[in-house]
Amino acid sequence: GETILHHHRLISAILHTAVEWNVLYSNPCDRTKTPQADVKEAKYIDEVQADALIKALESADETHRTLIRLLLFTGMRRSEALGLKWSDVDFESGTLNICRSLQYLPDRGLFEDKTKNKSSERCIRLSQIAINDLREYKVYQMEQRLSYGSYWKGTEDYIFTNCNGKPLKPDSVSSWFSKFMKAHPDIPYITLHSLRH
Repeated sequence: GETILHHHRLISAILHTAVEWNVLYSNPCDRTKTPQADVKEAKYIDEVQADALIKALESADETHRTLIRLLLFTGMRRSEALGLKWSDVDFESGTLNICRSLQYLPDRGLFEDKTKNKSSERCIRLSQIAINDLREYKVYQMEQRLSYGSYWKGTEDYIFTNCNGKPLKPDSVSSWFSKFMKAHPDIPYITLHSLRH
């Protein structure tokens, strides 16, 4: 799939140039269907896009801003980030322990699961920016907790929660990010998964 798609693009680009140089009258590839790749191509994000995204995130709410930036800085999976608890963060050593993921199924609701595979369990070193982000966010969450009082529903120590302390659903984060990207048409559209690349 991928190789065929690559060759199709390459041939198309060569023929397009031939048309521009008046060697050919039209590009035969324009009349063929683009072969479908078996796997949806994961677009990666380059440094310029990452910078633009970080700037745009300044206008986002604290929770989503911190979460998306963490995904961008660490390349972890969405489910792994949502499964993080404050006990997984070591502010002294600047490390983060990734040992579970948070999943959602309509019949089960939200539930904790092991990471995708054994090798996914890991301890990563955080950049100073990521540590600062988490520090500031922890203060924000504590303020939320105080202001909600008995309405605070957070019991599990999750880092990323909604305003009353319940953990975020994976799909709600993806749909938030999709809306956010559409609201910033100056940044080339990427999916949440693309932040891993």
